[in-house]
Formats: sequence, structure tokens, C-alpha cells
Amino acid sequence: VAISLDRIGDIWNTKGDYDKALEYFERAMAIRLQYYGESHPNVAGSLTRIGDIWETKGDYDKALEYFERAMAINLQYYGESHPNVAASLSRIGDIWNIKGDYDNG
Repeated sequence: VAISLDRIGDIWNTKGDYDKALEYFERAMAIRLQYYGESHPNVAGSLTRIGDIWETKGDYDKALEYFERAMAINLQYYGESHPNVAASLSRIGDIWNIKGDYDNG
């Protein structure tokens, strides 16, 4: 069901209805949280999708919050040298760059 919700969210995102996309991504994340718990990479994937929407909407602080939560899960699950951790760090760096805070990015 979570995968289906993500796909519907992707369609809303493509259509530019970010609030509707966010609604579906949050529903998918709720299912993953219930099924996997808070420290699973599938939850990190949901957090990243939600962060993407907040970034698109221009709420960089909210995006950063979600990307950092995803990175913490990836770091805990995979360790420091995994590509998912690198991808999370990159997303966080992108947000700091957009915000013009080059010391953190």
C-alpha cells in the first residue's frame, strides 16, 4: 500500500500539486513507520521524498529537517561509507547551498 501511495504522490508531484503529493507521501511514511519502526531505510526513503516536496515548495528549513532525519537513519543502518549516507549528505549540502550558508554546506 505504501508503494502505491508513493506512486500516487509522484503523480501529484509531477502535476505540480505539492500539497496533495505531500499528503500521499506522509500516508506512505506512516505505514512504513508502523511496519518497520523508526530506524529502517524505507522510512529514510519516505523522509527524503517528503523533504523533496518541502524543498520544491521553498521551505528549506523543513526540507533540511527531513533530510537530516533520513541521514541519521541511513548512518545508523548502513554506517559512514555507504552510498545512501553520501546521498543524504549531498541533499543536506544542497539545502545549505541554496540557503547561502556555505560553511555548513
